[in-house]
Amino acid sequence: ESLHKTEIYQKIIDAESITNAVNKSINTFQSLITLFFCWLYICWISIYAGLIYFTSLIFTLFVYDLFQKLIRPAIIEESENEKSMFGFLSHMLDGFKEIKSDRVKNDDLYNNYLYPSVMNIKQIRTRMIFFFAEYHLFVGMNFFALLGYVVFILHPFDSTSIAIPIITTTFFMWLHTM
Repeated sequence: ESLHKTEIYQKIIDAESITNAVNKSINTFQSLITLFFCWLYICWISIYAGLIYFTSLIFTLFVYDLFQKLIRPAIIEESENEKSMFGFLSHMLDGFKEIKSDRVKNDDLYNNYLYPSVMNIKQIRTRMIFFFAEYHLFVGMNFFALLGYVVFILHPFDSTSIAIPIITTTFFMWLHTM
């Protein structure tokens, strides 16, 4: 009955994460197909723009890999802290009558165990949110740098009939990835 409740809670959370990951994987695959065909269209219009977009994609993938290496330890740490917090909650629920009747034990459990654990998890999640925000800012900045390339560098050398479809396709790509 009381056999590793924290492990059971953690498995429930892991199952939910796997379910959400499948949906995100499908969306990612659809986005990659769209980006690939947009890139082919840009290459068809202007090979120079296609090469710059391909270089930008390689650089973005490099930063994404770096981002994954930075965020992985935080994810593992959050999982371990959640497991520990579930252990505290399970222990508290097992002795609920004792904790409810004794105010000193109640305050001790909250102040010395539960509150620090919750604050630690909050700090880790905040740090992960900043990582994700910085990565999304980088991706947005990358698209605007590509637009700057098309408007200020490619446009003077090619005609407007080339720049406008590339700009429109770049906006479509940016909106599709966000």
